[in-house]
Amino acid sequence: MKNLALIFCSIRPEQLLPSICDYREQEYYQTVQQLERIMPSNYDMVLVENTIDDPNEIKNPEIREYFSNIEIISLGSEANAGTKNKGCGELLMLNEALAELKDDLPQYENIAYVTGRRMWTCPYSFERSAASKGAVVVQNCHIYFDGAVRCNDKDNFNDTYFSMKTADMLEYAQYSADRLQELSDKHISSEVHLYEFIHEKKVQYEILDWLGIVRNEWERSGKTNDLSNFHIC
Repeated sequence: MKNLALIFCSIRPEQLLPSICDYREQEYYQTVQQLERIMPSNYDMVLVENTIDDPNEIKNPEIREYFSNIEIISLGSEANAGTKNKGCGELLMLNEALAELKDDLPQYENIAYVTGRRMWTCPYSFERSAASKGAVVVQNCHIYFDGAVRCNDKDNFNDTYFSMKTADMLEYAQYSADRLQELSDKHISSEVHLYEFIHEKKVQYEILDWLGIVRNEWERSGKTNDLSNFHIC
């Protein structure tokens, strides 16, 4: 059977400065291209986007043309719950994307949940997911280029990437939809939420220590070109 990779993108969030959104256009352009390069042949890749209402809102014409030729589920800016809670935003996107793809899902054995604004160096995570007998989750540890190390391995999983069998992912999406208000009201992170689902539902899983990705966490200093914001995990 084949597998499905859902790539979550928020290209131009309205709460960010136009200059930051322009940078994000370029960043998504580069990272999604890299995902196409490393994606194993037994995966279908679908983008899920929640900030663009009109393709012309993408300012760079080359990038606009590129995204027009990729399979995208466009939810529109009204679906961008991430303006208040980023984790809740992606969980809402997951639920709506699976509803959109419901007729296609029986052909997929595994579904990978992928945050798009990351530079993937290799297909390792996807290959492990395809070969796994259960879910694949990742420890939550980040090594910054300036030498800082940030690890949080207590009762949470990194939700930059994880995968589940299709039936489990459908259950996770519904579980998440039912908890969205609670997650927001109680400030429960999406990483803790994922951990709680895996253990509450007793989902069989294996842990990856590393993903092999590079991320520019520009929010750390507010500067998109600050090398100290870059980290691996």
